[in-house]
Order: sequence, then structure tokens, then C-alpha cells
Amino acid sequence: MSSTYGIPREPALLSILDPGPANARASYTWSDIVPLLPRAGTEPGSVWAVEVEPLLVFLRQLHPSATGELHVYVYQVPLAQLPPTVTLLQSRGGDFDVAQLRAQGVESVKVVNPQAPMGCFATLLRADSTLDVLLRVHAEFELAPDRVLFTPAQFEARLVVDPTAKRVVSFSLSVPDRDTNVDINVMDENRGGDRTGRADIGYVPRLALETRAAPPELPATKLAAARARLARSFYPFASIEWKPLSEAWERARATKRPLHVVQLFGTLDDESC
Repeated sequence: MSSTYGIPREPALLSILDPGPANARASYTWSDIVPLLPRAGTEPGSVWAVEVEPLLVFLRQLHPSATGELHVYVYQVPLAQLPPTVTLLQSRGGDFDVAQLRAQGVESVKVVNPQAPMGCFATLLRADSTLDVLLRVHAEFELAPDRVLFTPAQFEARLVVDPTAKRVVSFSLSVPDRDTNVDINVMDENRGGDRTGRADIGYVPRLALETRAAPPELPATKLAAARARLARSFYPFASIEWKPLSEAWERARATKRPLHVVQLFGTLDDESC
């Protein structure tokens, strides 16, 4: 594993950040697959939300700490820090009545940003005698409790099944293979007991689960379109028609409109940075 700031090479973190899989091999049943499949009558090209927990069953073969609650979007908020005027605190699970919680003696609540790009979405690539499904899930691992968090950019899963025979033809799940595909966060404790956080962006050459049979190849344009549909499900800004600077500059001159320029360190539409 490589990274920008060298955290994975620190002796105290070497084994933590390279723990190896929890189980090199595992068997799953048809009931593990069913929650990932579309409803009957779903048309190719359709996108639907998938509960993240069924995907975590597979991710926990890599590490038992797999969770769909990404730390950057989940906050443990002490009620004492909230102003008296706050009555409701919004979370993905609903609204907290802060005054009522205080009366009950609750000291803190977990708040999840309701607009956070978390969870899982799927799109149907093909439906004939088999179903070919592409899924994208955002999840992370707590490699050392309260200390080391490992957040892949995303996991992409490809699932091909024969629903009549209740048989998995092929399955693969992996992080994207590109120069930055994981985010690392480490909490350090100094001699005074205070904790400070450090972050690094890195590259893992391979982090995957797969059956012996590989999913069938698809035209690059079809796969790119499916990935774009899933990205838009997580990030509304993915619907923006982004252009290279040279092309955008020509359009701006022709339309006499200003440019909105974004310079990236990492990737915009995933969780690796």
C-alpha cells in the first residue's frame, strides 16, 4: 500500500493497515443474495436503493468491523453543547426532541447527516435468462477501535445470477483500481491524554472478493453509463455536465458566461479524499 504522507509505512501501523482478510474463503447462501436483486419487472437501466447491511455480510469477510456509517458523516453530539433554542436535531433516522432527551438524562446522541452519500445503490445491466446487476456501496473499516479508520473510495460489486435456478453465476466486489482509492484516518494520543487526528490518501492495489467465474465483459460505454447512474444516486452534482478547461473556456467565450473551475486533489465523486 502506498500513500501521500506515508502513514501506512509507520512501524506501529504496518500490521494494522495490512491485516489480511478475516477469511480467505467463505460460503454464502441464496438468502444472502436475494436482498441485492431487483424486484420482478425491473427494467434494465433502472436504479434502486439497496439496504447496506446485506452488503456488509460480504465485506466482513475482509474485516469484521465493516460498517455503512462513514465517520465523516456521523457525529456523537453532547446535548450540553447544543444551544437552549434547539428543539429538534435532524438525523437520517428521524428527528430528536432535544428537550425531551435532556429531561430523560441522555448525555449525547448520534447524528447522521441525512444528505450524506452513504448506503448502497444498484442498477440492472441486463435481464434475460440471467440478471446482471451492478452495485455501488460506501463503507469503511475500523481497523483499530477508536484509533484507525480505513475508508475505501467505494466498493463496486457485479452480480450475475440465474434467478430461476437460484444460482450465482458470478460475483465480484472490489475498490476501484486507480492511483488514489482509500482514505486513512488515525487518532493519536499524546502524553497529556489529548487526541489529535491525522489523515492520508492512499492506493491499495487490490482489495476484492470474487467467485472463480468472472462476470462477463461489457462494452466500456455501457459500464461507464451504469457507473454514472450510480454516482448520480450518491452525489447530485454528478449530474453536472463537467468539461475540460479548454472546452469550457471556448464555451464561456461563446456564451459570454463565467467559468466555475474546480481543481482536485484526489477524486470528487467518491469517499477517498
